[in-house]
Amino acid sequence: MAKKYEDDSGRINKPSTIPPKWEMLQGIDLYDWQISCVTKWFDSGRRGVVKVVTGAGKTILAMAIIQKLQNKDSHDLRVAIVVPTIVLLGQWYDAILEYSNLPAESLGRLGGGYSDEFSKNTRILISVLPSASKQLSSKTIKGVSAKDLLLIVDECHRSGAEKMSRIFLVDRAFSLGLSATPERDDAPEAAEESYDVVKGKKMFHETLIGKELGPIIYELTFADAIKRGILPRFEICHYGLLLENDENVTYKKYSRDIPELKKALRNSSKKARSLDGGAFIRWARKVSSKGNSKSTKLASNYLHLISERKQLLYKAKARQKAVIELLRKEFSDNPDARVILFHESIDEVERLFQLIRDEGSPVVAEHSKLANKLRARNIELFRKGIKKVLVSGRSLVEGFDVPAADVGIIVASSSSVRQRIQTLGRILRRHKDSYGEQKHSVLHVLYMAKTVDERIYEKNNWDEEIGAGQNRYFLWNPEVEKKAEPQTDPPRRPLPAECEIEWEKLKPGDVYPGRYEGEEYTCDTKGNVFNMEGRLASNPQGLVTKIIAIKGAAGKFRVTRRKKAVLVRVKVGDEWVTRFVCFLETPFDFDSAYNAFKKDGPTDVKNLKPGDKYPGFINSSQEYFIKRRANGVVISKKVKRGRINARINNEAKDKVMGRDAERLIDSVLTVEAQKGVRISKILVNDQNHAFSQLDGNSYFLCSLEKGLEFPE
Repeated sequence: MAKKYEDDSGRINKPSTIPPKWEMLQGIDLYDWQISCVTKWFDSGRRGVVKVVTGAGKTILAMAIIQKLQNKDSHDLRVAIVVPTIVLLGQWYDAILEYSNLPAESLGRLGGGYSDEFSKNTRILISVLPSASKQLSSKTIKGVSAKDLLLIVDECHRSGAEKMSRIFLVDRAFSLGLSATPERDDAPEAAEESYDVVKGKKMFHETLIGKELGPIIYELTFADAIKRGILPRFEICHYGLLLENDENVTYKKYSRDIPELKKALRNSSKKARSLDGGAFIRWARKVSSKGNSKSTKLASNYLHLISERKQLLYKAKARQKAVIELLRKEFSDNPDARVILFHESIDEVERLFQLIRDEGSPVVAEHSKLANKLRARNIELFRKGIKKVLVSGRSLVEGFDVPAADVGIIVASSSSVRQRIQTLGRILRRHKDSYGEQKHSVLHVLYMAKTVDERIYEKNNWDEEIGAGQNRYFLWNPEVEKKAEPQTDPPRRPLPAECEIEWEKLKPGDVYPGRYEGEEYTCDTKGNVFNMEGRLASNPQGLVTKIIAIKGAAGKFRVTRRKKAVLVRVKVGDEWVTRFVCFLETPFDFDSAYNAFKKDGPTDVKNLKPGDKYPGFINSSQEYFIKRRANGVVISKKVKRGRINARINNEAKDKVMGRDAERLIDSVLTVEAQKGVRISKILVNDQNHAFSQLDGNSYFLCSLEKGLEFPE
């Protein structure tokens, strides 16, 4: 091991010469999974995402990859490491200094008061995500060749947001993503009443993170880590608590009013009718913040009620009583135990702190509204065992150097499974009971039974994630009973995956028993199928008729990835159910028109008549609408405040454009008569070719000489 030197502050300094061969793992032996993962990353084209449980050694894995890459492929390697928090920046910096042969001058920091950049000597730049999103691309321009740059994104699920994704503007040759849960959970917490916990997601490689960093190349679950001895065995105790009578009355009122408000809000806006789950909530938030319309007031009231219901559940008296009883039991079994409590609400963190202090337990609080020095002091008091209980806001869930604890209590949390998974890896520690016998670490999870809280159990199979036998379920009224009543099963079960479905028993229109998952598409009443980029499928296979027969309307649907089963969501009473439509005969083809255009160039339409199939480029076209009026047909387009109509014939200032509009209307009427359909939407591409889409085909209307004229 290279000789190390300490300065007056105790910080390790090393010789200033940057070694030609980096040794990142001095004194460290890799786990078998880390060795396998390094090989996988190199075999996957030196890019990919590693999905590994917190606490298993993702940082050391990354350092192993850096070492091999620099030694084998890129002697002039530069490494940009992006982390979500200042605390993690410090942890990475210290780990590299401690275990590698690199001098301090080779490491730079960006964010948290630092503004370093790559230079001749700065080989590794560690950046906090918000700073990296604004500055990293410019910091890497100077003196860094893309062929020598490795981008490492820690807790990479954080980088999928629009603003944060700017880190991917960095031109690089190699990419590595690290996370316990790289798949983003975009369902907002506020969407409790409407959030479909089994909504399908894009396949990971199709997401922004997957496209930029690569596919998931390795996965290590808690169950795997426990089996391999990387993490100690532990158990999770899930307690379903009951609302008190007055709380229950209020909760039921909120739960009646929220769907009614949502229905009224949907009826107030055409756009809202096509949205659900997270998309609906995001739309409601946007609408609630502007104007004074009926929709604004409805959206504001709707969001307010959801928030009030959430706060009611957060502040439930049973949570506080359960915490006190659990602490008494844990300290009775092990007086030296250290316990971390997690809560989503900072107000409730402070309330719990006061409650526990009044009980006589040595406790400190930690959350984002406290001054950094006070937060650090409180965490250190807990680390040293001076304080036995740490009550934390959600800031400790990710990216924080959490002291080891014997017991964790999740008092209240969002519906995100990510937070629970991240929390587990930070508190696990073998410890002994009052008799000196080895005891498993334990995590207590509190939820309000018979409320929307139970939906967390529809999202994940905890026996699969953690391992069979590691989970115990209880129903508990701490006001009445000191001891919780054991339950055989969780309050709800995750719906089965595609591979678990008995397909031979399903008929068209049957309720689908599994998850509503797969690739999402949409269709219209003209028989067209589109992907989410708006590209037309050239082979809809008569699917739209079948969808409308079961769904009662056109719109969104999903196709499962393995069986290619078509699924739709149908409203039955107040509930949404998933129904099976059919199996897709062949995958949708969205490339035929595009490829033809690329190959053949501009499309020759001299010999095309209205109603002929249009063979040219159909994507990125301007969208127009056909409307019938008492005085004739008009062409319109969307603008910010509604729609405006094209000027026809003599109405137009430009007479050529006026004639274009008239000729286009005549062509629409001609094709309508030919096909026996009503055309409501037309497209005009950058060649000024107008066409309409029916049954997956594009039909030529006419070629415009100059285009259409609209009022300014």
